[in-house]
This record gives sequence, structure tokens and C-alpha cells, in this order.
Amino acid sequence: MPRRQGVVPPAQRQGDKPVAPADLWERIEAARTALEPPKPPGAFTAREYAEHTGISGELGRHRLNGMVRAGVLERGGNHFKWYRLKEGK
Repeated sequence: MPRRQGVVPPAQRQGDKPVAPADLWERIEAARTALEPPKPPGAFTAREYAEHTGISGELGRHRLNGMVRAGVLERGGNHFKWYRLKEGK
């Protein structure tokens, strides 16, 4: 349907913008974490590893990924967010 010149659709009129609830970001974060499966016992994140060993996050991820390739660790979670020792290692 062609638009008529000079006519602004109702959704684009000034003052019609919906107002977000005051707790919008908290609600979004709660929804995101509800979709994320919990970290299993004995698992840790790359950030936790880096903080524990006192190295940068980039170096920590590099070392952890090397241990995954060597078969010592396994990754899991959404987007491989956690690591843990492989069973029997």
C-alpha cells in the first residue's frame, strides 16, 4: 500500500512511544538466566579459572581450550560457558 505524503503513521508520532517499566533490565536478565541451564557440580567458567590463576581472560581461555583439545577437559552449557574435568582423568 503506497504511503501518502505528509501523513505520519500513529506509531511514529511523537509522544506515542511506550514507556518501559522501571524494572525492565532486571526482568530481561531474569528471563535470560532462567533459560540458561545451571552449571553442573565441579564445573567452572573461563573467568573463574583466569581469576583463580591470576592470568588474563584471553590467556585463560587459550589454556582451557588447549586442555579441551588434549582431552583433559570438556566444555558444556549454552555457547560452551563452562569447563570440567573429563570423567576418569
